[in-house]
Amino acid sequence: MVIRFIYIAGAPVLLYEHLHLGPNDFWMQFVPMVGGLMAGSYASSRSAGRMTPQRSIRIGYLVMLSASLVNVVQAWLLPPTPVNVLAPLVLYAFAVSFTMPSLTLLALDCFPRNRGMAAAVQSFMQVGFNALVAVLLVPFAAGHVLGLALGMLTLACAGFLVWGWQERSPAPTGC
Repeated sequence: MVIRFIYIAGAPVLLYEHLHLGPNDFWMQFVPMVGGLMAGSYASSRSAGRMTPQRSIRIGYLVMLSASLVNVVQAWLLPPTPVNVLAPLVLYAFAVSFTMPSLTLLALDCFPRNRGMAAAVQSFMQVGFNALVAVLLVPFAAGHVLGLALGMLTLACAGFLVWGWQERSPAPTGC
């Protein structure tokens, strides 16, 4: 998911300029985010077979949108500190990792004879969109913590809307 990529590509500005940390402090952003990814992956594996992919996606997006809203409110009202800036990212990373297996499963189910190609195209699209965000969005958003938070919220909303639109659209042949 591209939303956390805003903070990955913008990490030098976030850590140096906004949080006033040094070059040896990158772990403060990345270790908790990886922990959130690991916890979300674990929770996803535990919920597999117990809930539908659609339900796990709804739960994941609810958590992503909540984390994004908390991030915006904190960025607007509080001075930037590692805890109030990075805590929503951990929650967001958890939700991404919880949601991605279900999104991938539903996408690959549309192409039962070409799952490998579908997985490759899906990965290509993710990496390509990450590159676009890094080039087009991060330079504008990274100037202020609120800009990063609003970028995160905007992309979370866009992802949720695209997923909702796809869920309501008639399924193409094979899905």
